[in-house]
Amino acid sequence: MSRAYSMYVTVSWKPEPGENIKETAQEIGDAMRKQWPFDDQFCYCDDDGIVKLSDSADGTLCGGESEEEFADRLSKSIREVVEEVEINVNATCLEDLPCTTYTF
Repeated sequence: MSRAYSMYVTVSWKPEPGENIKETAQEIGDAMRKQWPFDDQFCYCDDDGIVKLSDSADGTLCGGESEEEFADRLSKSIREVVEEVEINVNATCLEDLPCTTYTF
């Protein structure tokens, strides 16, 4: 059984002196795309020198994989590129969204 999800991920890290941020962001993006069909990468450096990379995409969780299991799998893939990162995964199940119907 598969379930449709929208995943929004933010990865934050403090770059090492001399680090090529663009190259690191590309490597993180590649690691993320191996786990989910991400395709809208956005990266910037905030005023404190923290690099923030975000991406989002819709896809499906298959084989009974939970949201938490997916987030764990994704974080392991990202940490193979940069160990000291903060990773936030926002998972929205697209099959059970709240809705309101108005009939006139």
